[in-house]
Amino acid sequence: MKRKVILWLVLALCAVPCMAQISIAELLGKRAEAGENINVVKDAVSPHLFIVRQQYRLERQGKTYGKSNRSYYGETFSLGIKVSGGMYVTGAVLEPWKGDADYERVNADGKYKPEYFWTYQRQISDSVYKPLELDFGTDYISAVNADRSLWLHQDLQSDFGLVVDNALGEKKGFMLWAYSGTNAQDSAMTVDLRQSFHKAIVRADSTLTPVSPKDEGKVIGGLFVVPKFEKGGVVKMMLAGIAVKGEKSKWMLQLFADDKESEEVTDNPAAETAKQKKTDRKKKKKQKAEADPAEPTPTK
Repeated sequence: MKRKVILWLVLALCAVPCMAQISIAELLGKRAEAGENINVVKDAVSPHLFIVRQQYRLERQGKTYGKSNRSYYGETFSLGIKVSGGMYVTGAVLEPWKGDADYERVNADGKYKPEYFWTYQRQISDSVYKPLELDFGTDYISAVNADRSLWLHQDLQSDFGLVVDNALGEKKGFMLWAYSGTNAQDSAMTVDLRQSFHKAIVRADSTLTPVSPKDEGKVIGGLFVVPKFEKGGVVKMMLAGIAVKGEKSKWMLQLFADDKESEEVTDNPAAETAKQKKTDRKKKKKQKAEADPAEPTPTK
């Protein structure tokens, strides 16, 4: 029986908070209550996870438009991951209008230009959103991959955040998915983390692999972490990959590789999207639906 307990404790120590240390005594002190599940993987990672709420509005001939008499037209909720010296955000923050069926319908002729409105964030375990400053269109934010589904925003907080593992080869760790408590993702939603074992092989020429989370309609985002064992029984959770939306809105895992350079982007995605819409828009007219709730409304 004692051997089983010791083995259980060793396995439990396979994940502890990054940039922090923990002993068996500390672990037992925190989770001494009978029957309480020791879930140190989630506890290690969750302080570095944020829900990013990105709003956008439409502009036309100097006037701005929202929807349903709100000051913004649409918004997205996605996962932000704090790392040492920056934060990773997905394309849902840089192009919140992408995939919005209402936007695509009312702007089929390219008459509106999308523009950023307010950006907020909250820790995954919190319920209060706070303003977040992202330097869109500057050197502080750059695309990590070719399809621009993952971005890194630089900051000065180097003493807080997960450490990136960009080594090549086979990795065994945990896939963590952030789920909305309801089918509809809104500002009042609760968020739950689910974890599962995951194995991946990181190659320099192939860093994007498909992943299939359960209940995809409720998924906000995900990440792949691997344990790194150090002297003195210390274990760190390293960030090895981040889930992004690929073609046809399918989830893909963007793995980090040491020779993969970030693609710096200093242009404005909103302006580029508007230009592409204007160039590729279809030459057909649509009848305006009566009392269409998606029709842009002037902001006050």
